[in-house]
Amino acid sequence: MKNLINEIFDKEELKEKPPVLVDVGASGEIHNIWKSFAKHSICIAFDADDREFSVSEDIHNSGFNKLYKFNCIVSHKDDEKLDFFLTKSPFCSSTLEPNPDVYSQYVYKDNFHVVQKSSINNISISKALKQLNIDRIDWLKLDSQGIDLSIFKSLDNEIQENILTVDFEPGLLENYKGEDTVNATLEYMNSKKSFWLSSFDVRGIPRGQSHLYGNLFSINLFNKISKITLKKTPKWVEMRYLNSLITESESTYSKRDYLLACLFALLNKEYLETIRLAEKGLELFDDDIFQTIRKVVLSKIKSSFFKEATIKVGRKFSKIF
Repeated sequence: MKNLINEIFDKEELKEKPPVLVDVGASGEIHNIWKSFAKHSICIAFDADDREFSVSEDIHNSGFNKLYKFNCIVSHKDDEKLDFFLTKSPFCSSTLEPNPDVYSQYVYKDNFHVVQKSSINNISISKALKQLNIDRIDWLKLDSQGIDLSIFKSLDNEIQENILTVDFEPGLLENYKGEDTVNATLEYMNSKKSFWLSSFDVRGIPRGQSHLYGNLFSINLFNKISKITLKKTPKWVEMRYLNSLITESESTYSKRDYLLACLFALLNKEYLETIRLAEKGLELFDDDIFQTIRKVVLSKIKSSFFKEATIKVGRKFSKIF
């Protein structure tokens, strides 16, 4: 796989225009699935704080070819500053006001307690791209606490249509007032005919009064055990959409797009989709790299089959003995 990635990024199309990865809700670490090709990529990350607005550039220690970091929140609005609700848990802070009618029914309600309301620096992704003189996004990762879909919809339609992979993390219910929910995200993305849903991982947390949860056990060890044993109620979803590159005009997407689409589908273990893209890329651009991609995928399918077969045979023998 490493050899294939190096071969893909040896292509002039990707040397001239490396992948652009946008991370909204950056954790300070490289998104795990990006690690295998981060060194070939440009990353734009957003980190909310209340300092004077600035943009930093890191080309040495980030793990990326180049990293641009904006010390501000990102939203779908062009206002220079926005109200920001700082909550007890920093991971729950948002530009949207927490909705007690929903979050109070769950054991983590204290995390949403607003400790401060501040006016902090804001930027839209479109404005950030313009400042950096970048005209594209290849992989967009959104974790904005309630406004993922609004941010995506705020992008120019051409940029939306040419994104190859987009991650959303919407709630099933409105933890925040006016939150973009799973239903709204599904409805909008279904209207984007070239995108298809690759993953839909439901996440949850125990439903119940927080004081009952907190007092369930007096010993810290048992309190940790309760977090594992208590049933989790579905609360939010991690969604990933891939671009099929299927449009009315075959000339819409370039060889570069097909190379990255193959790589992203392969990293997502969408093996049949990777083969389809590779075969189409070979037909359109007559480059043997697409044949190589196809061979690697077939090898991975065979390897996965024999691995699963070995596990099943091992289980049968263990029952006998």
